[in-house]
Amino acid sequence: MKDITPTEQVISEYGKLFISAMEQCSVSMVVTDKRGVITYANQKFLKETGYSMEELLDKTPSILKTEFTPPEVYTDLWSTILKGREWKGEFVNKRKDGGLFWERATISPIRDEAGVISGFLGVKEDITEVKSISSRLDFTKINLQRANRALRARHAVNHELIDAISESLFLDRMCQIMVDIGGYKLAWIGARMNDEEKRVLPVAQAGFEEDYLTNINITWADEPTGRGPTGTAIRSLSPQITRDTTTDSRFAPWKEEAIKRGFASSGAFPIMVEDVVWGALMVYSSERDAFDQEEIDLLSGLAKDAGFGIGVIRERDARRRMEEERRRIDDKMRQAQKMESMGLLASGVAHDFNNLLSSIMVNLDLARMELPKESEAVNRINDAMKASQRSAEICRHMLTYTGQSSGVFKMTDINELIREMAQLLQVSFSKKIMIELDLDPQSPQAKMDAVGVSQVVMNLITNAAEAMGEDGGKITVRSREIQNHNDVSQSYFETIDTERGPWVLIEVMDNGPGLDEETTRKMFDPFFSTKPKGRGLGLAVVLGIIRAHNGSVAVKSARGDGATISVMLPTGGASKTLGGATRIETSVYTRATTAGSGAILIIEDEEHLRTACRLALDMCGYKVHTASNGKEGLATLYENSDEIDLVILDLSMPVMDGRETLTHLKKLKKQVAVILTSGYDKSMDKQIPQSESVACFLAKPFSSEQLIGAVNRVMKGESRR
Repeated sequence: MKDITPTEQVISEYGKLFISAMEQCSVSMVVTDKRGVITYANQKFLKETGYSMEELLDKTPSILKTEFTPPEVYTDLWSTILKGREWKGEFVNKRKDGGLFWERATISPIRDEAGVISGFLGVKEDITEVKSISSRLDFTKINLQRANRALRARHAVNHELIDAISESLFLDRMCQIMVDIGGYKLAWIGARMNDEEKRVLPVAQAGFEEDYLTNINITWADEPTGRGPTGTAIRSLSPQITRDTTTDSRFAPWKEEAIKRGFASSGAFPIMVEDVVWGALMVYSSERDAFDQEEIDLLSGLAKDAGFGIGVIRERDARRRMEEERRRIDDKMRQAQKMESMGLLASGVAHDFNNLLSSIMVNLDLARMELPKESEAVNRINDAMKASQRSAEICRHMLTYTGQSSGVFKMTDINELIREMAQLLQVSFSKKIMIELDLDPQSPQAKMDAVGVSQVVMNLITNAAEAMGEDGGKITVRSREIQNHNDVSQSYFETIDTERGPWVLIEVMDNGPGLDEETTRKMFDPFFSTKPKGRGLGLAVVLGIIRAHNGSVAVKSARGDGATISVMLPTGGASKTLGGATRIETSVYTRATTAGSGAILIIEDEEHLRTACRLALDMCGYKVHTASNGKEGLATLYENSDEIDLVILDLSMPVMDGRETLTHLKKLKKQVAVILTSGYDKSMDKQIPQSESVACFLAKPFSSEQLIGAVNRVMKGESRR
């Protein structure tokens, strides 16, 4: 046992008396080491601050610090006591519960036996009650400022909702308001994810962050990363306040990152959208215990407003999408009605024009037959015939646009077709234009009219080349098989058949100047062209061919961004028949010189054409009867049934149309041969029963050579079945 000298015993007794005196003192007293770390505090200090001795150990008096004491006060304090002098002054401090109080302090250095400063003694007195009324009003003002910043932030957020154009922008602005108006150091919003990890995903943030959200991992799962303020707020649906990020055990996983950035306290507030927890709003302060109850209530209300705002924006977006979809459907219906009207107009014009052209061409042939070959008039007739044939070609384009042109449908390798057309066109283009192929290695096939689809590819590539002009560029032609229209991106869609695929896709892309929206919507209209000398039938023909295939065409383009035209053809094709009839193509027959024999009945409502056909067949030796409609024609056949061997029947007539007439013709004389004529091409498919037998189909306009050739062939039995 150590001996204690009388002097040491006296000192020990005085120490006990000193400690006892400090404990009974009516003023607060605190002792720190030379670093400012608290080593002792009396009961008065503990009572006034609300902290226990265990909570104060290893802490500094700055735990009481507030933003309401000017920084220069603390600077002056340390400058004075480190020089060994006594400092006197006043602070606005805060208790553990966040309450603010005034205190007057005297801080003196403590020296050891050698006179070296070993610590400091602070003697403090609560002067809140003795401060003037104005001082107490200052406290009220300070507390109001805290609540007011949250109130102003809430008001600004609600105002922002009125003009919000999207959910993400609204949340971004909300965070920025919390920092700019609320005065918080960091504000961020996390969305609750329903994935396996139950993550909280930051979707908006503002303020001093420095990768804080990147370096932390927050979940709402019931585990360490989810038991912090954010995860707990989401699970419990109640606000979670961290008064001191350095001491709150729930904040432990993020403590170091928070200290680095000066986040001393925080609040987490759940966000509900339509009674379902959506996520949370988090705010951080550089001051400890920065949230009193009034402010917490206001921030909780702000989070509630945020949830309401998200719901409003989503409902507004849903309504806007519905309106856009409704407008899209209305536009599509109007476009379909326009296309149908234009198709009816085009087919009607083509039909009437084909009748007139047939009359012109037959009469021109008759006139040419009556003139000597060396006559100058023959040359003029030949020129007129060429013009008529050119007009007939325009009519065919118009019928193709309406989808009333049919061809031979068979399984075709689309890649091979594209290669042939690209090779053919590349030779004719400028060297500044390059055609690049990106073809499906599986070589997709479809049942199609190869001639028609070749024209589609040619027209699209040619249009792309013309769009790029003299500067040239690259045209990419792509092929692949797709399952539905959703696999194709477009800004304009002309859908002919909405049934699901599979489809063969042909895309022609160019890096030219692109098309504006108005041009995109009109580009398939007949006679619309952006070229000064263009006839505007190229893309109209493309659309007609696609119509005939029950396909679709889509366009994606913008000014300065090139253009992509996508063509979708059903792999099963759209096979067409002609009631078993043989088709007589243009220029198949040369002039008929052999004399014919037999009687023919012409049923045609167009008088000039009926007369011209009668004259042409009369010249060949045939006996010709004529009728202006089906009813008259049946009467003529009934009266001359024994001698009439052939009926030339127009499909479109008043009184009785071609289909009905054909049915009655076969009843009157089953073995009579029939040649069908029409200014429509596809109309045979709809108007002729498959059970009826016809010898051949002669499309208008036709020349006398074609007429006589078809008649000779049928009368010789070459087309009879």
